[in-house]
Amino acid sequence: MTRTIVFLLVAMPWLRSGALAEEAAKATAPDEVQVARWVTQLAAEDYDAREAASRSLMGLDNTWLPKLREAIEGSKDAEQRERLKQVLSYLESETAVVAENRVIVRVARRGEKNQPFAVLDGRQNKQREGGDLSFQWEQIKGADLRLKRENLAKAGVGLRIYQPGTYKFALWVSENGRLRRPAYVEVVVEPPAENVAANVAKEPSKEGLREASQPEPKETNENANGHDLRPFNPLGEDAPR
Repeated sequence: MTRTIVFLLVAMPWLRSGALAEEAAKATAPDEVQVARWVTQLAAEDYDAREAASRSLMGLDNTWLPKLREAIEGSKDAEQRERLKQVLSYLESETAVVAENRVIVRVARRGEKNQPFAVLDGRQNKQREGGDLSFQWEQIKGADLRLKRENLAKAGVGLRIYQPGTYKFALWVSENGRLRRPAYVEVVVEPPAENVAANVAKEPSKEGLREASQPEPKETNENANGHDLRPFNPLGEDAPR
């Protein structure tokens, strides 16, 4: 049966699961038998199996590069070779840059003026090959904030969050279709308290940020999750998009 070769890193269709796979690989280092099993799985007839193997291999560290190059040379399957090349390119790439790896902010409250917001800041990433940079933030941990994907497709994103808790985001950066390894930001949203302000980091510049906040809760006519689905811009009507 002929299989269509899928070019994974151009469209970046599974960033969230890819980020989770990378974190999982750090926690449980695979052995040669497991890596060989993933490589073999790249040539499986089942598409989901091939996708899962690609994600798992993308979670490896650079010590596996020689083995992956050997696998490319020995492969007789076109898609397996292509996927191995993409994994190799990804593992050899640089890592995306973020201004802070941990942000602490007070929870936002409906109707409050000057509501606090957290900044996911990847504006320090630079061009390396003279191409346009593409950015995509992904929430990978914490209660689902129902953030719109299109609002997360910018280097700098401002978030107002109405639920205390700990959230984690991955930043993916690509240039000329070449994907960089993700950087991560943990956002700690503290409950309202008089002494929280002393623990909040200095607010970075709002210039160039895009709003991607959790929908603000309604006072009445709440939806099933209790959050307003109307567009909400914490940076003001004239904030850069």
